[in-house]
Amino acid sequence: MEKRSLPPFWVVFGVGVVVVASFGFILASLGGSAGRSVDTPFLPTPVPAVTSVPTPLPTTVAVVEPASPLPTIAPRAAPDFTLDRLDGGAFTLSEQLAQGPVVLVFFQKCG
Repeated sequence: MEKRSLPPFWVVFGVGVVVVASFGFILASLGGSAGRSVDTPFLPTPVPAVTSVPTPLPTTVAVVEPASPLPTIAPRAAPDFTLDRLDGGAFTLSEQLAQGPVVLVFFQKCG
């Protein structure tokens, strides 16, 4: 399959269109003065005055105790176990605990 390239005219024309469009976009973004004359300064619209005063927050706070305390679960030590690794070795909990803390995570459902 023969690879064809664009004639130089179309490459220059395409780059020119992109440059002109970018320049127009930048002017429109930065300028924003298309409808105003040079002599008229830009004056922002005035902010209306506040006619109402907000009500103050209450100064007393009610403390509500929960209906029943949350159950506390005493931490327990996990029994020692050994699992086969994917690379052929074995994972033993007691060996890992000898190296430092271990975090065990159990999932009830997957997916």
